[in-house]
Amino acid sequence: MRAAERGEDARDAVPVRPRRDGPEERNLRQLARGLVEHPALGDRIRRDELAALVEPGPITELIDALVEAGPALDLEAVAVQLADEARALLRSLAVEDEALDEAAARRTVDDTLEWLRKRQLKRKKRELTQQLRDPGADADAVLKEKQRLISEEKPAHSPVGGPL
Repeated sequence: MRAAERGEDARDAVPVRPRRDGPEERNLRQLARGLVEHPALGDRIRRDELAALVEPGPITELIDALVEAGPALDLEAVAVQLADEARALLRSLAVEDEALDEAAARRTVDDTLEWLRKRQLKRKKRELTQQLRDPGADADAVLKEKQRLISEEKPAHSPVGGPL
């Protein structure tokens, strides 16, 4: 506030740079880091599903290569097959100081996949809502599809003895 009072840009006084990556990039980076440190967790990821959930890019290229490498991960062998940006990302993840324990890495993999699935479901529902606004759309078919997506979101049943 003092910087603004002096006519300066307050952002110049903040030592922290703004984030350039969005939540998807950060989540996928954590997922890749978990796979670098615990390659056996790659069996929790279906490559075809990941390709359907995320646009191709260096991070998805890296994750795909790590999953393909399997539990006997050889970082140098994986690095050789990657494009420059994905290779640089792999090297930066491999040298990070703070290690993830296996339980945290497992949660990261599972949580990231679930987050991506929910985000895709929301996107599909928004697209269906947009279709309903089109006067030429088959409203019954669109509503049926939207109802199907909503039913996918809800758990099949409540746990016994759990909250209602």
